[in-house]
Amino acid sequence: MITDVFRYAIRFGHKCTAASLLEKVVEINPELAQRVKETTRTDFLDYLVQHRSAISMTNTLPIWEMLQLVKAKVALVNADIDSFQSVLEITPSLLKQRYM
Repeated sequence: MITDVFRYAIRFGHKCTAASLLEKVVEINPELAQRVKETTRTDFLDYLVQHRSAISMTNTLPIWEMLQLVKAKVALVNADIDSFQSVLEITPSLLKQRYM
């Protein structure tokens, strides 16, 4: 439920709301907390807001996979195969049937 609300907050550009929701999710999800630590939360949110048009509104995804799927879409649009490959190496779960 929180990830759906987070997705909508990002999609509509409500960065403050998304930041509050991200804090909640990070508190209950240590794996996401570790991954978000790799970048600042501000950078994490800024990237998603900047590329919010690439966020699918029909699929509920874990926040980390949503970010990586957006990065993959941006890499494809920019014809940046190296970045696309990097995303798939970091998040091989994107190769699952539901994302194809």
